Amino acid sequence: MPFVITVQFTPQAVRAVGSDNSAADETEINEILRGLSLEFHQNDPLADDEELKSYFSTVIDDEVRANKIVERLMLLSFVLGAYMKPVDAPPE
Repeated sequence: MPFVITVQFTPQAVRAVGSDNSAADETEINEILRGLSLEFHQNDPLADDEELKSYFSTVIDDEVRANKIVERLMLLSFVLGAYMKPVDAPPE
């Protein structure tokens, strides 16, 4: 069963995720995220609200790995929050 991992990044991390910025702190953020072997996508890239822009998600098939990733994310200074949940599915 796939799981969605949702993360709220700090404003600094939002600027770094997915950018080619070479600022040292932003490069470090991207290196850490690449080390998790995941690609995060902004939940609402067209939002005008800065808080809404800070939420990113990814999907992973392994519940145990997803849980470990959330635990690792919560230890990072540029992560304000992270959680996982099963992918939404229509009722059977």
